[in-house]
Amino acid sequence: MLRTIAERNAGLISPSGLEKLVCTERAWALHLDKQQDMEKIHKSPINSLDLDPVEARYLLSGASNQVIAIHDLQNTSGRPTYTSVVVSSLDRQSRHAHKYSVETVMWYPQDTGMFTSSSFDKTLKVWDTNTVVPVETVKFQGKVYCHHMSQVSTTHCLIAVGTSSAEITMVDLKSGACSHVLRGHKNAVYTLSWSPINEYTIVSGSADSKALVWDVRMAKSCILTLDQHNGNTAVCGSASVHTAHNGAVNGLSFTADGLFIVTFGTDNRLRLWNVENGKNMLINYGAINNEQKKCLNIAVSSDLPSDIMFVPHNSNIDVFCIHTGARIGRLIGHYNDCNSVVYHPHHQQLYSAGNDRNILVWTPKTMNIFTYENYLEDLGKNKKHNIKSKKPSALDLMQDTWSSDED
Repeated sequence: MLRTIAERNAGLISPSGLEKLVCTERAWALHLDKQQDMEKIHKSPINSLDLDPVEARYLLSGASNQVIAIHDLQNTSGRPTYTSVVVSSLDRQSRHAHKYSVETVMWYPQDTGMFTSSSFDKTLKVWDTNTVVPVETVKFQGKVYCHHMSQVSTTHCLIAVGTSSAEITMVDLKSGACSHVLRGHKNAVYTLSWSPINEYTIVSGSADSKALVWDVRMAKSCILTLDQHNGNTAVCGSASVHTAHNGAVNGLSFTADGLFIVTFGTDNRLRLWNVENGKNMLINYGAINNEQKKCLNIAVSSDLPSDIMFVPHNSNIDVFCIHTGARIGRLIGHYNDCNSVVYHPHHQQLYSAGNDRNILVWTPKTMNIFTYENYLEDLGKNKKHNIKSKKPSALDLMQDTWSSDED
């Protein structure tokens, strides 16, 4: 780090370059935060997390017992150690709550005054954050596994919804009705993700082992089918033709530049794809256990020169370099399966939740930092030292303490 600062002072590194190097070093050294804790409100497995894209201050969580909570991540206590409090929540006893497990929660991209949730009760709900009351409820024919909104949309307000009926339904927030349906999968749609650079491009993953790329303006068919064999039928059987994985696709994410897609399947494999031509980049990430039959959230860094991703692996979280496949590390802290991870781009922090009903905070492990624990320890030592120094010794009692004017 000192060498990097010296190079910056010499003009060898630009300010933005120094920032990226520092952010990369921080993101590569995450560990369980001992100073920030999350207020516990969930009494069942947590399925989904989402960080608000406006301030990156409020964390949204949804659990299997229908409870939805909003956590304030800002430290307002004035102390190094603090607990992120729940500022608002929806109890399962509320008449507005979902009837079954909440599978996905998501903030409205442009405003924290609204968020959405979807559930196995076959509904999608749009909520007013201030009152925690649904302003719109959309019903579907099958279970809702996931939904997603575009972060860069300027011409539409569509929510893509994946259900067990093998369809992707587009819900228009302006009208509160379904605008059109994308058909191409043969089984339940587990996961969806909009492109971060194109407001009309969306990718879907399904239990039929396929990952499809869509242009929502062309509802007749998808524009790309991701093929794990890159069209080489000689090395695959008829059953795996035009499939992204040899099992269900239940996790996917775009890279920050929107040029690549990462998919995660129940065949215990991660794959990287080129968005432009749908080519499998053939990066080997090794085997990552995945037996979930629902959406599994993957987090991808958005502020680093070299993209890294955080992938739930049983009760752990594996950290990979996206373009090389190298495993940077493994975060160990949960007592049960991890279901969702969210990356904080401003602080290079990670938030994770799972079946152990805990939300864990992972923060960069900085070196040579005087922590609050060190402060308390040194403070205690100083107090003991002061107390001992105040006790007079036998020699002090026998010394002459008289003074004269001449002195």
